[in-house]
Amino acid sequence: MRFHVSPSSIANDLEKIDENYSIKIISSKRGTRIKGTEEDIQRNLFRYCENVLSHKGINNEQLFMIQMIV
Repeated sequence: MRFHVSPSSIANDLEKIDENYSIKIISSKRGTRIKGTEEDIQRNLFRYCENVLSHKGINNEQLFMIQMIV
């Protein structure tokens, strides 16, 4: 599957990550990688997931209740 995303869209997204998270995204011709301590990477991944859920209107308590039902 191929996605058609402009390089400027990707650059803008990477810039937002650099501004909002305590990890660094490093891009080169060889690929893209995350630089940070294990703790920082996990903390920021958790924070990112919280932001996505919050954007969709789901808070931590609702998520816990969904897991209890399933």
